[in-house]
Amino acid sequence: MALRAGRASAPYLCLDVWLGPMEGSRFCAAAADGQIFRVGRRRLDEKRGTKNDFVLAEGEGISGFHAEVRCERGRILLKDLDSTNGTFARGHRVSGEIEVENEEIFLLSTTALRAFFSDAGGLPVATPSKEDLVSSAPFSGLLSAAMAVAVRRGEGFVDTRHLADSLLESKNEAVVAALRAAGHSSESLIRELWEGALFGGS
Repeated sequence: MALRAGRASAPYLCLDVWLGPMEGSRFCAAAADGQIFRVGRRRLDEKRGTKNDFVLAEGEGISGFHAEVRCERGRILLKDLDSTNGTFARGHRVSGEIEVENEEIFLLSTTALRAFFSDAGGLPVATPSKEDLVSSAPFSGLLSAAMAVAVRRGEGFVDTRHLADSLLESKNEAVVAALRAAGHSSESLIRELWEGALFGGS
């Protein structure tokens, strides 16, 4: 989903992890034309002399050298590097190189990343505190249900997959009826959550 239009004048291109065990991790570098940034599980392949700029060692399903992001005339270009579990943008697997919008979220396997231009480089983005989120009754209920799924799986983090499965297992009759009527699976829920297309009406 595109949140804001790109700003070619910003001096940095940043990538940050939105969900999963590495949530909050960020990489920023000068947004020079033609500059390529590689993302993957390994730091270095000594035989090939190749290195990743943004290492996602704890990301589930991330290949050693998974994808690359390139700046070109104020645009952000994303390319999958023949990864095992794929790179996904706007609900589709990336084949070749595609353009992503400034602040668009995409997936490397199941790890959600955001690419954006910034004037501030590595300065953190202001986000709600955990206390603010947990004190919100609707969010607290969603989080508790997603955490229960994560605990049952023995995973020490909560991500979109846990939220999708908790919705499918909901005890709320209206939620169950709506999901059943739409014929949703866990995969389609995750896709629509990220596309912002899941919720509508009452």
